[in-house]
Amino acid sequence: MRFIVLLDTLVSVANLLNDMPLDRANRRCLHPIHQDTYKTLVSLIANLRQCRSFEDFHHFQQTLLEEILKIQGHGQACAWVAKRLRKGRTLPADAPELRSGEDIHDPESWELEADVCERVERQLRSIADAEPVKLDETSGDLNYLCGLLGLDRRAGLVDPYFAGQGGG
Repeated sequence: MRFIVLLDTLVSVANLLNDMPLDRANRRCLHPIHQDTYKTLVSLIANLRQCRSFEDFHHFQQTLLEEILKIQGHGQACAWVAKRLRKGRTLPADAPELRSGEDIHDPESWELEADVCERVERQLRSIADAEPVKLDETSGDLNYLCGLLGLDRRAGLVDPYFAGQGGG
């Protein structure tokens, strides 16, 4: 089930990027927040792989939560500034820093930054959704894997690729 949801999400993202003007897609992918996130993601994944105890996982979750809340807050503030500018109001004195370096008086610049923050937040949350399981540790026990995936243990596992094609 999770595989199918992930596949649907990837197809949706690909469609969104295909429907988006090339300039905007490039600005999103090359945005400084997005670029900085690559380093953060690599570091977080490395830290997750090194977790061995409850305390390690707890510390990791706290670090990840801080990253998510930081990017979420920045994105919400940028969306607020964009709405304010669209209504013809002035740039507030307490506006967050616009990391893209684009025109601070253009609502489109703020909307782009909010969009990038939303995308980065999803990337960070995908790490939180990870369930690190080594198949060799399960000894091929389908009941164990079904339990981890929240499936009915009596149903067994069905390969989503072959399901419906007579191969599952």
